[in-house]
Amino acid sequence: MLHFQDVRAAKDDYIHIAITGTGEEKVVESDIINPDIPRNASIKTTAVASPSGIVKLEGFNNLGQSASEGITIEAGSTVCGNVAWTTLSKITVPAGVSDQDSIKVGISDKIG
Repeated sequence: MLHFQDVRAAKDDYIHIAITGTGEEKVVESDIINPDIPRNASIKTTAVASPSGIVKLEGFNNLGQSASEGITIEAGSTVCGNVAWTTLSKITVPAGVSDQDSIKVGISDKIG
């Protein structure tokens, strides 16, 4: 017997819409939408002022364990992590993202 489940396609701003940098580390703990099913996160950045650094994600993985992950920014690109997230509670934007740039946190298509 086969079982099929309809899941959302990857979306670059599903977890959090654009977060504008400040040139200082910025912690976001509100307006976070958790993935529909356990899956990895993606980080998409603009490339106006060459954003850089590591976006830190914290929450719980598909095993219900506390987890954290750092995803290195690639200016103007999307980079995917490896943790299968069920719940995200904190996003830390690095100081290398100025007020001219932003990041989006999305869901990718690696299902956990």
